[in-house]
Amino acid sequence: MKIADLVYQFCAAKIGETFRASELGAYIATHRSDVSPESLNRTLRELRNKGSVTYFADGKRRSTYHVTGVC
Repeated sequence: MKIADLVYQFCAAKIGETFRASELGAYIATHRSDVSPESLNRTLRELRNKGSVTYFADGKRRSTYHVTGVC
């Protein structure tokens, strides 16, 4: 399964919730072992830029995100 699909699925399950980047990494690791944390962050940003996932990063806590929706 593509990394983007896994990130999208994770975000879809987290709508209205806050998660840490490490939680996303742990979820992806259950499906793929060949993904770096940098790839996950880049993929998350790409999905946001495409409008597939909407979220905001909590500036007070590093690597914490709040998902507001998916399309």
